[in-house]
Amino acid sequence: MNDTTAAAANRNRPFAAPLAVFCAALLVRVLAIATSTDNPTFATPVTDAMTYDAVARHLWETGSAPARLFWQPFLYPLQLSLTYSVTGGSILAAKLLQAVVGALTCSLVFLTGQRLLGRGAGFVAAGIAALYGPLVLFEGELLATGSAAFWSIALVLLLTETAERRDLRWLAALGAAGALALLTRPTFAPFLLAAAVWLAVVLVRKAGRNRAVVLMLAAVVVFAAVATPFAVWNGRVTGATSITPDSGGLNVHLGNNADVCHTLTIRPGADWEEYMQEPARRGFDGPGGRDRYYYGQVAQYFREDPGEFATGLGRKILQLVGSREIPRNLDVYLWGTWSPVLRILAWKVGPFGFPFGLVLPLAVLGLIFRRKRLGAPVFLFLILYAAAIVAVFVTARYRVPMVPVLAVAAAAGVQAVGAAWRDRRTAQLGLMALLVVATVTLAVVPGPFCEERQNMEADFWFCLGTAQFSDGRIDESITNFRRSLSIDSRQARSHYNLGVIAAGRGQTDEAILRYRDAVRLQPQFPRAHNNLATVLLTIGDVPGAEYQLREALRYDPGFVPSLRNLSAVLVETGRSAEALPWIEDLLRLAGGLPVDQLLKGKALLGAGRATEAIATLQRALAAGANPVETRLNLGAAELANGESEVALRQFEQVVDLAPDLAWARTMAGVTLADLGRHEAARGRFEEALGLEPGDITARFGRAKALVALGDREGARTELETILGQMPNFTRARELLAELD
Repeated sequence: MNDTTAAAANRNRPFAAPLAVFCAALLVRVLAIATSTDNPTFATPVTDAMTYDAVARHLWETGSAPARLFWQPFLYPLQLSLTYSVTGGSILAAKLLQAVVGALTCSLVFLTGQRLLGRGAGFVAAGIAALYGPLVLFEGELLATGSAAFWSIALVLLLTETAERRDLRWLAALGAAGALALLTRPTFAPFLLAAAVWLAVVLVRKAGRNRAVVLMLAAVVVFAAVATPFAVWNGRVTGATSITPDSGGLNVHLGNNADVCHTLTIRPGADWEEYMQEPARRGFDGPGGRDRYYYGQVAQYFREDPGEFATGLGRKILQLVGSREIPRNLDVYLWGTWSPVLRILAWKVGPFGFPFGLVLPLAVLGLIFRRKRLGAPVFLFLILYAAAIVAVFVTARYRVPMVPVLAVAAAAGVQAVGAAWRDRRTAQLGLMALLVVATVTLAVVPGPFCEERQNMEADFWFCLGTAQFSDGRIDESITNFRRSLSIDSRQARSHYNLGVIAAGRGQTDEAILRYRDAVRLQPQFPRAHNNLATVLLTIGDVPGAEYQLREALRYDPGFVPSLRNLSAVLVETGRSAEALPWIEDLLRLAGGLPVDQLLKGKALLGAGRATEAIATLQRALAAGANPVETRLNLGAAELANGESEVALRQFEQVVDLAPDLAWARTMAGVTLADLGRHEAARGRFEEALGLEPGDITARFGRAKALVALGDREGARTELETILGQMPNFTRARELLAELD
């Protein structure tokens, strides 16, 4: 069939080729999903997939939007929720639907390749996309990656066609697609801005200024019509009227700081919680507070060490062009363990990774030798989307959306090599060979990067255990935390989680062992130190607990749980004056919670500052602190301040609030005795002893009341009982001597 006949056939059956591509790509994706069902995470999503799944299910089941919907880009969880509503929450159905979207992406790659390079190159580009293993994998996960890949090629195709057709409908479609792409991934923003400028210039040149204004205004209006409802919804739920997610500043900081090897290897659980709570501990709270904090940290890092900042950007550029897939929460190569399809379509040998190590050199050739035919939209997308990734951090999941457009460039490279070979352009073939060698060298020599040096298999079982723990499947999570440790015994986070489970089950010795392992392997782990201290307190090891709390605060002086616990230990051990500076830090960092105001009141009381204690405890009570504990301490403070009647009212209110609390009746008795009302005091002491026979204070108070009431024999009996229990009770022995 000659070119003319082929062109005629294509005009007569315009959907035949895209449909054939769609069916072939869908078959590959369905096979990949079908052979992945043994993957333990297939039906138990982990890390970000777990978050998306939880948000989507909440939307589906309740019809209301949780604030965490807007933590990550929010279009994908809405799509997932809609799928769940139609399929009854089926994860398999969601993955199969995403396979359909992936097949559509391949059809768009064909159409783009055909539009720019011709029918044959369109098939080559579509074949690359259809068989690109990492793309196939991510399209089968509960992640937004497949949707982002779809929008990347859709935008390039729409931009190309819009510049040529200059039609209002195409501009409207481009505006809608741009909004949806941005709602899927904020990394589209630089490309969309540049594309708008480029398109405006093209339209002015080809259609005239007035027509260009009308067309661009149509695109902007449609963009706003699609995006604005999401921004308003975000504002109503979170207070931040924006179409970008709340995680923007955090993601930028993850990849731009002095210790990226630490931040980029943080995993779900205690470490991640600490990282997330850092802005609030520094006083950055409310809508946008977290973003301001993290962007501020990145700006400070740039100002203080611009050279190191630039080195970090260079490192990320090397990762972006590297042939291997950089892992984060998901290791592309590990997923091949459960799927022969994925194992064939994505692999690495030494430093060389397939398929990117093959696609990139071909794309470089296409971009150089077919640059005019590829056109500005392809270059704008590849340059600016790549820049957006480098500005944040590079990982396989973020690079994959570039693949559909890279596939078109790679097809152009194949076309250029074929033309040079056919025309026997030896010099050009030699230059191409040099470019391929240089590109492959750049793609394989750098590294391994710190993200690649993790034991991803151990990490996999840890993440699975974390997801199961969150889902209440405790025994399964224990199995997988232990499996993680059998692969890498230095997994501090697995030890920590096993400690949490053991503590929750009352297995004190096991909890202490696990927490000690966690802090030994990862000393800069404040929560592990804090939890170890909590368990040590249950067995009476106060010095050991205090040491662990101080260690937690040495590594993180603003760690609120340890500030609170250390302050309480100091108060309980009679070092209230020492506790007060810690409590002031606690109040500043935690926002003056009622429980912390109560703690300060107790410390002031213990430090002999009764008047200040009364004022502080009254504020705590008004703020909602525990009324029983607060009134008990208020009563003690009033008593110390010589206000016995006021103290008595506080204790009597506690008796009403907590009838079974012996100590309230004891303190009421002490106060009544102080007021000289010995008969009433005896009654309260006897009530306390009825509730708590071992209450020595109540028994001694009753003995004193009996003395005051003239019942010396009764008092003698009480004192002898006390001394039988506590032979060293000096005041009881002295009173007994007076009776003799």
